[in-house]
This record gives sequence, C-alpha cells and structure tokens, in this order.
Amino acid sequence: MNTLISITPSTTNKGLFAQIGEGPIATGTLDTSIVGPGVGTLTVPANAFQVGDSFKATLYGHIDSANNEDLIVKLDCTTASLGGTGTISMPQCTNQHFEFEVQFTIRSLGGPGAAAVLTAGFFTFSKDASNAFEGADFTNEENTLFDTTVPQTLDVKVLWGSNDPTNKIYVESFVLTKIF
Repeated sequence: MNTLISITPSTTNKGLFAQIGEGPIATGTLDTSIVGPGVGTLTVPANAFQVGDSFKATLYGHIDSANNEDLIVKLDCTTASLGGTGTISMPQCTNQHFEFEVQFTIRSLGGPGAAAVLTAGFFTFSKDASNAFEGADFTNEENTLFDTTVPQTLDVKVLWGSNDPTNKIYVESFVLTKIF
C-alpha cells in the first residue's frame, strides 16, 4: 500500500529584500555599494538576531573589465565585513553576466568579540575569451567586530584596483531571504 504524503507550502514569507531597479554602476577604486532600490529591508534591529538565523543573498548583474584588472566583491554590515572574494585578477569582460551568492549564519550573540557569523559564498562571471565561467569562492567567520546588540544593515560593495573606465559592474537583481 502506498501512502501519499501531502506537503503544504509555507505561507510565511521568508523574503526580506528584493531589488526592483538597477543598482549604481561601480567603476573605481573607492569601496562602492552596488545595491539598488528595493522593497523590504536590509536592516536587522538591535538584539533581533538569534543563534542559528541563516540567510541567503543572491545577486545577478553585468560586468565589464579590462584584462588583468583587480576586483574585490564583499558582503558588509554596519560594524564588519562578513566576507568576500579577496582580490580577483579579472580577464577581459565585455557586457558579461555575474552571480554573487552568499549564505551566512549567526553562530553567537553579543557585542564585538562575543558575536560571530559564518559567511560562505562564490562570485562567478563569464569572460570574453571562450565565454567560459570563472570566479572565486570563500568562507569567513567574523567574530571580532560583528555586533548583534546594535542595528545591522547589510550591503554589497565592490572595489576595483584602478580607475580604468572599462571597469564597470552593476546589479540587476538582488534577493535576500531568511532560510532558517
């Protein structure tokens, strides 16, 4: 006898933020936010995190780069950098696509030195030569500056190694969801 199991989708909306317009174009050597306008929020109030809270941020967009240009893509919050790619030596990219996906989990609560968050992710992009995918992945536990006792606002920032006008990156889609 076969038993059917009924799975009812959750009616709880776990979406926290959805970008509804293109983000700013980052072109230079300044730490630049690439988050565009959206609905929802990227801010968590003071003392609202719980141990085990887990989130996923997925961003898609366009990238142009001159050959051998350095790029850093990272996820920041108000008090700390949660993690990022480190320096990537970019190949030539002309109107190519990228994906930046990050997952992070609250490991402990408190002020700086007590609170901890583990972040893992990857950044992939298409390059002009052979249209092949390249990228970088990372994991990072931030337990020095992260602070759950103050409001935290999430941001995605990029930094180019030079001000070459060929270097451009912007986000078309960014969705943040709570996954646990």
